[in-house]
Amino acid sequence: MNENGLIKAIWERQKIEGLTLAEMASRLNISESYLCRVYQGKREPGRLFLEGVLRAYPDLQREVTLFLSG
Repeated sequence: MNENGLIKAIWERQKIEGLTLAEMASRLNISESYLCRVYQGKREPGRLFLEGVLRAYPDLQREVTLFLSG
C-alpha cells in the first residue's frame, strides 16, 4: 500500500468501518479499480478522489491539505 498519509488514512477508515474496496470506492464516488491503483501507488489521487474524500470524510481536510502541499 502507498504510505502517503492521506492514502493511509483512507485505508484505515475502510478497515475500521469494515468496508470492502467496492464500498469505499462508492463512498468516494470513484471506481474500484482507481482506488486499488491509488492504494498500490500506481496512480496519484486526482481532483475527483480528493473531492470524494472531503465529501465523505470532512475531518480529513488536514490530510488533503498536506497532500496538496507536499
